[in-house]
Amino acid sequence: MSISQEQLQLIIQQQQQMLASQQQLMEALLAKISIQQDIPELKSIESYLNPIPEFIFDADSGHTFEAWFGRIEDIFRVEFAAMVDAKKVRLLLQKLGPNEHQKYKNHILPKHPREISFDETVNILNKMFGEQMSLFRIRYICLQLTREADEHYTTYAGRVNLQVERFKLNVLTSDQFKCLLFISGLNSPSDADVRMKLLSRMEHEEMTLQTVTGECQRLINLKEDSAMLETKSAAPSNHSVHAVKTSQRQKSAKSYKHHTKIAKPSTKCWYCGAWHFSRFCRFRNHRCTVCNKLGHKESVCRTRENLRSKPTKRPHQFQNKYINSIYSTRALSMADKRRYVELVVNGVHVRLQLDTASDITLISKRTWNLIGCPQVLPTEHTARNASGDILKLVGIIKCSVEFRDNYFTGNCYLTNRHDLDLIGIDWIDKINLWDVPLSEICMMKCTNSPRDLPMVHVAKKAITIEDLLQKHNKLFQNKLGCCTIGKAKLYLRQDVKPVFCPKRQVPYAATDKVDKELDRLEKLGVIQPVNYSAWAAPIVVVPKANGTIRLCADFSTGLNDALQSHSYPLPLPEDLFIKLNGGRYFSKLDLSEAYLQVEVDEGSRELLTINTHRGLYQFSRLPFGVKPAPAIFQQIMDTMLSNLEGVAVYLDDIIVVASSAHELMSRLDVVLNRISQAGFQLQKEKCQFMLDSVKYLGYIFDKDGRRPDPDNINANKNMPTPTDVTTLRSFLGMIGYYSMFVPQMYKLRHPLNQLLMANAKWHWTKECQYSFDEIKRILSSKLLLTHYNPNLEIIVAADASNYGIGAVISHRFPDGKEKPIAHVSRTLNPAERKYSQIEKEGLAIVFAVKKFHKMIYGRRFTLLTDHKPLLSIFGSKSGIPAYTANRLQRWAITLLAYDFRILYKSTEKFGQADVLSRLIANQKQESEDSIIATISLEEDIHQILQVAIKATPLSAEDIRRYTQEDGELKRIISYLEHGWPSHIDNKNIEQYAHRRNSLSLVDGCLMFGNRVIVPTSLRRKVMLELHAAHLGVARMKALARGYVY
Repeated sequence: MSISQEQLQLIIQQQQQMLASQQQLMEALLAKISIQQDIPELKSIESYLNPIPEFIFDADSGHTFEAWFGRIEDIFRVEFAAMVDAKKVRLLLQKLGPNEHQKYKNHILPKHPREISFDETVNILNKMFGEQMSLFRIRYICLQLTREADEHYTTYAGRVNLQVERFKLNVLTSDQFKCLLFISGLNSPSDADVRMKLLSRMEHEEMTLQTVTGECQRLINLKEDSAMLETKSAAPSNHSVHAVKTSQRQKSAKSYKHHTKIAKPSTKCWYCGAWHFSRFCRFRNHRCTVCNKLGHKESVCRTRENLRSKPTKRPHQFQNKYINSIYSTRALSMADKRRYVELVVNGVHVRLQLDTASDITLISKRTWNLIGCPQVLPTEHTARNASGDILKLVGIIKCSVEFRDNYFTGNCYLTNRHDLDLIGIDWIDKINLWDVPLSEICMMKCTNSPRDLPMVHVAKKAITIEDLLQKHNKLFQNKLGCCTIGKAKLYLRQDVKPVFCPKRQVPYAATDKVDKELDRLEKLGVIQPVNYSAWAAPIVVVPKANGTIRLCADFSTGLNDALQSHSYPLPLPEDLFIKLNGGRYFSKLDLSEAYLQVEVDEGSRELLTINTHRGLYQFSRLPFGVKPAPAIFQQIMDTMLSNLEGVAVYLDDIIVVASSAHELMSRLDVVLNRISQAGFQLQKEKCQFMLDSVKYLGYIFDKDGRRPDPDNINANKNMPTPTDVTTLRSFLGMIGYYSMFVPQMYKLRHPLNQLLMANAKWHWTKECQYSFDEIKRILSSKLLLTHYNPNLEIIVAADASNYGIGAVISHRFPDGKEKPIAHVSRTLNPAERKYSQIEKEGLAIVFAVKKFHKMIYGRRFTLLTDHKPLLSIFGSKSGIPAYTANRLQRWAITLLAYDFRILYKSTEKFGQADVLSRLIANQKQESEDSIIATISLEEDIHQILQVAIKATPLSAEDIRRYTQEDGELKRIISYLEHGWPSHIDNKNIEQYAHRRNSLSLVDGCLMFGNRVIVPTSLRRKVMLELHAAHLGVARMKALARGYVY
């Protein structure tokens, strides 16, 4: 059988297709096998990388790249040795923090990270994120190291060990150590230039003590040679008598000395008043600035006593920096002829003697202390008096000066004298006194007398701000402002469905008040009525002590989860710290109803619809409790106050900082102008001016810089000794929480553990007290605290006991460990001790978020509690329960402003907060704000009780007395105060148990929400009174339900 050519070609084509198909199948199988072989390798890499913490650079805490990489270097050098450089670089960069990674990428541009070898990458990161201080500074700090008063010796030894390692003792030669001690002793201002030059050469290996001293002498010679050259080239001027060069003075002295060998003058020189021959006087052609005539010095001018003729007005300036400024007090040597001018220097009233013959202004040590000991800078100027004697100048000072309507920043010189305070022509020029007769000058005082100045937070820091506030009085009009530089726009996440919540029933007694509040908000332009909306949130009605109410929208019912986060970053702490560091004076500005001053974009208003008994309303202003609101508001604030020096803005907190009082007022003026132009209003009562210090994000800022706030550890330091097994167990629970950071903790707690053993008697021994004190010191040490870092997960834990509340804010690191940032606690006042247990736990949570407000507001955080019922009140996605005890309802509204998830943690695992609530120092006092807030809350609650009782024929005393006689109500009160049992055998009480979260005790009376619970024996009397009004059955029941239960 023959095969045609066409059939043969067809067979060959089919075989080729089969071969191609088989080849593709083999390639797929090989690829699959390769992937399966790579999976173990990938899992192996992940097992090494996952435990490695993320690198966050913090030079102040010693968190450098070198220290971090030193712990993991073996992984890359040994386990990953066979790996190509590009892959090792990629894995290394994955462990950098976001900021560090971005800085590295920017640094190496235009190169890409994969183009750089692994070793070179490590070297670059070492340089970028290495030690910021010079080696000399590190060594100098090490030599100044001392133990703190309450610091444990183990902790101190650890700090010594760390500083000595940074000291690099192993590479320090004996010559370098001698040079270190030599330069450390050059602390005089006159040594500034020498010190600077030596420091620049300090780290050279060839430095010896001989080369250092030789360098000092060389610098001295250079100064003298430079001064000599300047002397020869300087041209004479009209006021050269006040600016005599050193070499000229010496030359003249030699000439004078030569002539005195021949003869001595019989009288003083009439040109200058000195004892020499007039023909040799350098002042023969000098023009007097007092009478404007040639031929004499100001100190011997006959018209000096009476400034009837106007002196020549001239700007004062020095010719060069090597100046011997001359002052004279000869003509004013008699006390009754001295003239003084009173000025405000650095916010303090001082009196300076007027001296128009002095080039410079001088102050004494006494005045320097009076004006707050400002920084003294070194100076090379020298001063001579009329007799030619040298007056030593300690240094130069920069001051803010105020005289009448004149403000300026000027320099004056500090002397060692305690009685020498002169105002020279440098300041006379600046306050424009040349055209004023002497008699009037010396009668003039600063118009801002001390009694006219507002009181500030520290003595002698008073400064006039009334004119500034008067200038911007439109900012303090107690009305609602309207932002003109931006509107709030909200964006929904993809694929979300509108949430429309039905209106909540308003109590009959509150209907009129809700109507009035809706009318008020509509009149202000905060809300506007609408007929239709796909979105709607319910409202929460909060009564006030003055009889009015506050309306709040509950956007936790669905809108907040549906909104996208506003992608504008809140400022980082280090950015704010840079602006606050170096300040001596601070002011804080507070916006009135900040968010409500921002308009909502028309396209977003439907999302902010509320459902009321009168229908639907939309917010036209940004309301309280919308999740993206903080970021939106921060962006508006940054836009408004951009490019301003000394201004730190964090949400509605505006802090203005300056190095002098005058500078602060200048900056405040600019800030207030910006705020006014943007349409905002300020709350004058909450603004603070001329503060000496501010607390911010766990630190205190003042003239000495930044330091940790001691309140962060006071809760631990002031913890009293346990008095029973319960408080001891709470204390040991806290120890267990922190024991991962203290390996030797089990030894310290051994005596305390013995007290918890079965059948052990309570006997607090000296060993127990020693263990307790040592553990307390460790818990209060810096080793167990971390700095606030918004890039890390934030945990807030709060707990309450029968007599105190406590809270701790912590960071959770990538490896899962938690480390506290700050601890707080306080005792409960008598009113709060009567709260139910759930109310005490709720109070602890609100206390925590208010204390840590600056660290958590506008950021997502986790809230921990050991009281499970609070999860349904503070964390419910269905909103705040309609029937909730008044106090809990108010606190739930407060928490609407924060973005958090609330989790339950059993008491046994809640040691970090539990101990702070139980071990409360007796002397711990509440802050004024806490007292005021508590009083305000209790006044509101008592007002609600009085309104409810007035609708009945009963008095508060009747209800209180019969409640105590009612067996069932007494048991309910006991359950409220001490906790509800798991099983209740009484059916009537069981009905109340189902509503326990709506019950509260107010002034001895039980309340269910806003309604008073009437004791059984009084209920018939109330019903008869209501029936007697003949309102009808429905009306009578509605009235009863509005006030009583």
